[in-house]
Amino acid sequence: MRAVSVRAIDPEPGPASAHVLKIDRSFVKKMMTEIHYMTLVNNIIQLAHGLDLKVVAEGVETKEEAQLLKLLRCEHAQGYLYSKPVNAEAFPFTQWH
Repeated sequence: MRAVSVRAIDPEPGPASAHVLKIDRSFVKKMMTEIHYMTLVNNIIQLAHGLDLKVVAEGVETKEEAQLLKLLRCEHAQGYLYSKPVNAEAFPFTQWH
């Protein structure tokens, strides 16, 4: 029997983060090779949608990961497939509090 630990974290206080659920890179990576993790990611996405939350997959590195997440109806993704990490100064239109 396998055990999987899932945590819900509110990393940034404020109204924007209250409507987003992030899926950690470790789940994204394992879903490509382990059916249990793909099922878990799918269920997390469905749960988030049921709670009227947007979903962001973190650490997307391959086109295959992005394609599977899109099929699972994950709205947003971030990771090296799209961009290397950038400094906050690269976004002058963003207000940081």
